[in-house]
Amino acid sequence: HPLRRFRADKSDDLLALGEAVADDVLVQLDETTIVENHLLRCAQLVGEETVFMDSLLVAVAHETFSDPEGLLSLKENLDFPAIVAPVIQLGQDNGVFATFDTPTELAAGLTNTLLHRCFTRRNNTPEENAAFVSNLYLRGLVDRRA
Repeated sequence: HPLRRFRADKSDDLLALGEAVADDVLVQLDETTIVENHLLRCAQLVGEETVFMDSLLVAVAHETFSDPEGLLSLKENLDFPAIVAPVIQLGQDNGVFATFDTPTELAAGLTNTLLHRCFTRRNNTPEENAAFVSNLYLRGLVDRRA
């Protein structure tokens, strides 16, 4: 099963992402900066671990169509959105982030958009992909000057 290989090889990477977010919270960075830092770290991980990320993409596609329970297991064990959802909750509680959906759903949308961008814009740098998603999600598509 692909999940066993992923867990054995990449749990340290996910742990490091979580620890980095915790460190950002500990030094009292604002929520927006923490999310931006997290997106950059995720984009860098995708860029550094292309074989793993390609395998993850294939596994998610396979599990989605053939074994929904396997997909649930994959999501539980490689839960990228859970890393940043508490920061989104904090931002919502502090009036920084919108409350039109749950922190979990917003974190999933943010993470999925970043991963999709990294997979489809491989010639871009991780910084470019993270900046695009940060600007879209944190600053929005609507020009406030209009």
